[in-house]
Amino acid sequence: MNKIRTFFYMIKQGFQNIAKNAFMIFASVSVIFVSLFIIGTMFLLSYNIESILDDLASGPAVVINCKTTLSEEETDKLQNMIEIKDNVSKITRISRAENLAAMKEFFSEQQDLFEDYKEEDLFVSFEVELYDVGEGEKFVSEVKSMVGVDSVRDTVRVLKLFTTLKKWVQIGTVIAVIGLGILSYLLTSNTIKLTVVARRQELEIMKYVGASSAYVRGPFIMEGLFIGLLGSGLSYLLVRLVYNIIANYVNGTEIGDMIHVVPFTNFSGTLMVYFLIAAVAIGVLGSMTAIRKHIKV
Repeated sequence: MNKIRTFFYMIKQGFQNIAKNAFMIFASVSVIFVSLFIIGTMFLLSYNIESILDDLASGPAVVINCKTTLSEEETDKLQNMIEIKDNVSKITRISRAENLAAMKEFFSEQQDLFEDYKEEDLFVSFEVELYDVGEGEKFVSEVKSMVGVDSVRDTVRVLKLFTTLKKWVQIGTVIAVIGLGILSYLLTSNTIKLTVVARRQELEIMKYVGASSAYVRGPFIMEGLFIGLLGSGLSYLLVRLVYNIIANYVNGTEIGDMIHVVPFTNFSGTLMVYFLIAAVAIGVLGSMTAIRKHIKV
């Protein structure tokens, strides 16, 4: 019974501390809110870049279209020249008939466009997967100069762009976690410090009459926990709202056919756990630091 009474006392005193320092509480919650919103946004951006890279990497890095005038013998010779390249992992040949069927399927609502087309009017294609996409531009340049090649489509530069972007986003996320985490921790600590200083004499008396350390620390830990949970909870809700708006818009346009935004439900649980850990770490550590520095309890 005493433990239950003590627990409710801690909660009551914690909320009283919050009421007395409303402005500083607001400032602390705001900093945590903004910090976690930025970190959460960068986490989601990194997650989506990873998803885009996986989608791009799952398909051929390079698609080579041969000239329509190329004979079967010349096509075989060109395929052999491509296959012996060191960077070629796999090459898949797409026949004239397969290309024609694919075009008819793609333009299924405009079949009349291909009424007069025959297999010989189309071209043979090669889908090429590479061992090292980083050396892809060199490979594309070499292939373009080969006899019989009409055009080359590749995702090499796009892959390199997203790989570089992912790297910088990850670096930015680490910097944001460290910098904004420290800022949130310091402001939360200073907020609770004001309450500790204001009640220092009262707390010392409590210690002299036999109050336990947990009994004295409890209200301030509750205060720090409230600051952390409120800031992280608001940030999570806003991140979810903004992300869903952007995802629904992008996936509902033509851009969504090329770059699909991952549904928020795919990582909502993970993000919530991260935010809760951040809330507890910032709130509890900030309050413990403030208490330890300003009163030996």
